Amino acid sequence: MEDRLQLISKEMGIVDREPEINKELRQLVEDGKTVTAIKRVREAFGFSLLEAKQYVDKL
Repeated sequence: MEDRLQLISKEMGIVDREPEINKELRQLVEDGKTVTAIKRVREAFGFSLLEAKQYVDKL
């Protein structure tokens, strides 16, 4: 279903505004890899540990 929605959106020129990294981070959290997600945020954005944890918690 999601693939169809993406295809239709692409054909209509609708852009997915969610950063790709958020999808990756959400998947890591769902897989129980919250610490890895926090590390990834720190690498990608240069956030402090606290900032990265807050970012992941808000996803």
